[in-house]
Amino acid sequence: MNAKLTSEGSDGQPESERRWLASFAQLAAGESVSTVLRLLSIVVVARRLGTDRFGIASLGIVIGGYLAVVAHSGLDIGGTRAIAEQRQRAREELADIVGLRVALGITAFVATSVITALVPLRTETRFVVIGLAFTVVTNALDIRWAFVGLQQTRSVALASSISALWYLGGTLLFVRGTLGLAAFVGVHLSADLLSAAVQWTASRRLIGAWWPRRSSKERLRELYCQSISITVARSARTVMITLDVLLVKVFRPEMEVGQYALAGRIIATGITYIGLYYHAYFAALARAKDDFDLVDRLMATARRRVAMVGPPALVLMVVAAPVAIRTVFGVEWNGTIGLLQAMLPSLLCLAVTGVYSQALFAYGEQRVMARIALTVMVVNIAANLALLPTVGTVGASIATDVAEAVMVVLTIVAARKLPAVRHARAKPIVASPGGHDL
Repeated sequence: MNAKLTSEGSDGQPESERRWLASFAQLAAGESVSTVLRLLSIVVVARRLGTDRFGIASLGIVIGGYLAVVAHSGLDIGGTRAIAEQRQRAREELADIVGLRVALGITAFVATSVITALVPLRTETRFVVIGLAFTVVTNALDIRWAFVGLQQTRSVALASSISALWYLGGTLLFVRGTLGLAAFVGVHLSADLLSAAVQWTASRRLIGAWWPRRSSKERLRELYCQSISITVARSARTVMITLDVLLVKVFRPEMEVGQYALAGRIIATGITYIGLYYHAYFAALARAKDDFDLVDRLMATARRRVAMVGPPALVLMVVAAPVAIRTVFGVEWNGTIGLLQAMLPSLLCLAVTGVYSQALFAYGEQRVMARIALTVMVVNIAANLALLPTVGTVGASIATDVAEAVMVVLTIVAARKLPAVRHARAKPIVASPGGHDL
């Protein structure tokens, strides 16, 4: 029997699963602290800025997210996979990828600033968009992907917690009055930089000194070839998740933009936890991809956990949403309740998709994921255009659910062609003496 499968603890759990869960537990612990603190920050920002200015801040964050996805070219996925497969490549991957991400980020920021300056916008909106566009640079300095590949994520948890503590403190101290939006931009960017500083310090203790560098043409070509499909997939996913905020601004009054943006921010918290879980899962799959039996076991475990946790969590969140929104944000935000409840099923769909999408990435099927993401993006845009003018803002939430459901179907179909999945389906079912299938 393969050594990977026989390396088990007293509970019969293989080493790969224990490392996966330990990595996720550390990420989740840090993110739990970060989430609580950042949610408190959002409450403060929403109350102090009001729906109109909070909508402007959310618009800036959305645009910064677009830039980060495009400029960073999905390089972190390739880096995580390379480090998971060969730990000794960690310094090389960090130096090459961070150097390229920073160069791309600066280029994207300069271009966005010039374009924004030429577009007829309110001065306040222009300032926020340009300011938060700089997150394309601060995000380039974030190296949590390397810790995920190493499956040593305690430092990421520490960085997230420290950053979120400053985010809340800075929000309480500075986000107020006529300069509230400007202060929010400063706090947002400085929190990103603080998180990156903690991660960099920890990485040097873990793997030794490294610095971002300009790679050779051959290395740049290799990185681009590995990441271009991931860029397409992530860009399409980002459009699918965030374009509705822009469409709501076009089709509905300004008040509804803030209401919908808040619902989206709450959903983003759920997406963050799901993402952390599947980042750790991805690293485990990348290490085990040549052992089809182990991959099958990891995927089966992931499916079982989604089935056990997903539906009850969805029901609980739908029921709790009215009380939570009114208690935390106030009656001014009652319009967010229905939007949030309608959007929550998308989280369950996303959890199911993750089981299969990470397996596709682990086996280098980025092009497949890119085609799926583009298809789903078209479905999402079409659903938004059909539902927003007729059903109203809640139509954007329904469009998100429809798109995520299509994503589930297409990803499962694609994953059935993976070698590990074909191997698992081809295995004969053997009846055990006790009548259970083995």
